[in-house]
Amino acid sequence: MDTIGNLITIIRNGYMAHRMAVAVPYSKQSESVCRLLLENGYLAGIKESKKTSNKSEFKILKLELKYQNSQPILTNITRISKPGRRLYSSYKKLPKPLGGYGLVILTTNKGMMIDKSARKDKVGGEPLLSVW
Repeated sequence: MDTIGNLITIIRNGYMAHRMAVAVPYSKQSESVCRLLLENGYLAGIKESKKTSNKSEFKILKLELKYQNSQPILTNITRISKPGRRLYSSYKKLPKPLGGYGLVILTTNKGMMIDKSARKDKVGGEPLLSVW
């Protein structure tokens, strides 16, 4: 199962349906991506909770979506590197969505970070998704 692809779809559908909050299955990678989205102003909040179903218990992340004048803050979120086609990039060749106004979330050997931090630290990696 593609956890990042699932996360992107749930967030995109939540914004299209004008929901105030959505719930996504917990994973460390999903939590890292959501924390970066929160730090950069694309989400209003994140809460971790547990859900029970048929005698089993699992974690979920509740994401509070952010709107400005009833318009979604996040207008486009797309997957770059996919499980069937992995892409890697040096810090010099990282994509710049909207000419630098958007951001790219990538995974590096120093952890998850955005493209601006990766260029500053001169670290390349696998760009997971672009956001604007």
